[in-house]
Amino acid sequence: MKHAFLFGIFFLLNQLELKAQSSLDLVTFSGRYGFSQQAGEPVVGNNSEVGSLINVKIPIVLSSKSVWYSSITYLSSHVESDAILGVDISNPIDVSGFILQTGIVQTVNEKQKIQLLFAPRFMSDFENTTKDNWQFGGVVLFENRYTKNLMLRFGALYNSEQFGPSLT
Repeated sequence: MKHAFLFGIFFLLNQLELKAQSSLDLVTFSGRYGFSQQAGEPVVGNNSEVGSLINVKIPIVLSSKSVWYSSITYLSSHVESDAILGVDISNPIDVSGFILQTGIVQTVNEKQKIQLLFAPRFMSDFENTTKDNWQFGGVVLFENRYTKNLMLRFGALYNSEQFGPSLT
């Protein structure tokens, strides 16, 4: 029975044709809901999460080989617990964020592109806003199209976080 099940899964997967998206979504709306679930030690209680994301992309064609790309994202999260957490811990926690990515996408040739993006981020509960709510980062990507159906990007991401700079 196990072999028949595995053969069936293999047969179904073999019939699927996987395709990556090659277009650009100019506007994205999404939401999430985390069902209430029991948390373990050290704080026992039921926790739930609700959030949303709105993203707008603005590509501006500068020339046949250059595009100025900008993306603005707003996200929000609401996390709530029925546990008694004390006066020093916020409950519920509401956090909002604004992320900007802007920069140049330069075509090198018909198979290669380079992307240089500046990416500042502002995250806050809007109750105690300081300079620590800001993060600054950047993205450098090299894109190489090997075939019509295979394109890979290689790059680095830098982000200044509360715990220090991060380079990925």
